[in-house]
Amino acid sequence: MANKKISEDSEITTPAANDYFPFYRGSDNYRIDWSNFGFLETDFSNSTNTEKLDTFDGWATPLTENKDSLRIDIGSYGLTNEFHAGAKVLSGVVGAIDVPVTSALLHHAQGIAGYCKTTSTTTAAVGGYFQGQTEADSTIAFGCNALVEDGGFNVNLWGMEIDVNADNASGTVRGLDLTGGSTVQPGTAVGLIINPVGVFESPKIKWTEGIRLSDGAADTGIKIGQSDEGNGAGSMGINFLSKTDGGVARQTSLIQDKDGNWSITSNTNSGVYILNGANEGIRSVGGKVGIGGANSARRLNINGDLELTGAQTAVSATAGAANALPATPEVYLAVYIDGDIRKIPCYI
Repeated sequence: MANKKISEDSEITTPAANDYFPFYRGSDNYRIDWSNFGFLETDFSNSTNTEKLDTFDGWATPLTENKDSLRIDIGSYGLTNEFHAGAKVLSGVVGAIDVPVTSALLHHAQGIAGYCKTTSTTTAAVGGYFQGQTEADSTIAFGCNALVEDGGFNVNLWGMEIDVNADNASGTVRGLDLTGGSTVQPGTAVGLIINPVGVFESPKIKWTEGIRLSDGAADTGIKIGQSDEGNGAGSMGINFLSKTDGGVARQTSLIQDKDGNWSITSNTNSGVYILNGANEGIRSVGGKVGIGGANSARRLNINGDLELTGAQTAVSATAGAANALPATPEVYLAVYIDGDIRKIPCYI
């Protein structure tokens, strides 16, 4: 089948077996132009030349320009504007749009879109699927790599938005589900990493908030499951990290054991401080508070007033085998009981 030019009014028909679509190669590479829509290019193309797919041998040489194998461009976005930070990449399929300032479209302009729907109970509908694989040691792969930039303008940016529209109360909805089909336990496996928003700057530029749950977003903000499946397992822990002025790493862990008891453990002798509290720092409702342990040198250290509310008191002593107290106490311990101060004599 000979090459021929396709005009705006021409139809592109399915080619015969072992044939090819009749793209015209002219001064604008292999492409089809529609003046009111855009154009489609095929083969490796850049701003200066076109290389046939079966003769491309540029793998050993860093690219000086972006190269695309199949390209659909609306508004002449331009090869030189692809990717970011001056990096030059090779792309299999590219959809590009340059939205003009005169645009009155109410919704998004989408460089690439995928749509799928199903009535099958065995076949799921997937709007878009991406996969990266490695086939040698020390290689790198991404399943998906997204970027949004403001170009220095005062705008609103979203790195990624996931919309979930549920119209049936009996269904199950998942906003983001991280899972996998791994067959071994990796040495390092982190489900979610949040790096600084300006990771290449010095000092690094921070997010003002790492994770935010908006008001009314959920009944349970965070739910942490067991460290292992089955019975007899405690919760997964939360680790808090810090460093001293001398750079010594500290870690405190918060965890619930299999019986529902909470524990706060530290790799140092550090304690728990409640700062800037109101009237109460710690309250136990319907339970007991245990302080100290078998090896504690000091079980309770109070720097300030000791106040007891609803404490059990008595107006007379019960006789016992104790010796008589000295006539003069060494000191009186002032204790607030139900708002009134009481002085307890202490003897040496």
